[in-house]
This record gives sequence, structure tokens and C-alpha cells, in this order.
Amino acid sequence: MRPKPTYTSVFAEIARKNALAEIMRPKPTYTSVFAEIARSEQARKNALAEIMRGVMPNQPGEKEGA
Repeated sequence: MRPKPTYTSVFAEIARKNALAEIMRPKPTYTSVFAEIARSEQARKNALAEIMRGVMPNQPGEKEGA
């Protein structure tokens, strides 16, 4: 039978898992950092485009259901 978890034991377990994940994660390179920035920038632009499509649907020259 396992002992009842306490706040301390729960946070210790989370910290242990996070530390393990940090060790396993590859070190960032210039390329990976810029790729991540580009990805987040593209996601931001896509989200903005989705919002604008909702605000002003069917712009001239835009295909229906695009």
C-alpha cells in the first residue's frame, strides 16, 4: 500500500519529472531557436488571419470556405 501523498511529495515528484525532461531535452542551437521563433510568429499570423476572416468574412478575391 502506497503512502498517502502530501504536498511535499507531490511537488518533489513533479520537480523530479521536470528535471528528467530537462536532461533529455536537446540543447538549443541558433537554428532551433530561430525556427521556434518563426513557428510562433507564423502561428500568430494564422490566428490573426482567422480572427480577421471571422470579423470580415468573404473578402473580394477570397474563395468561399477557404
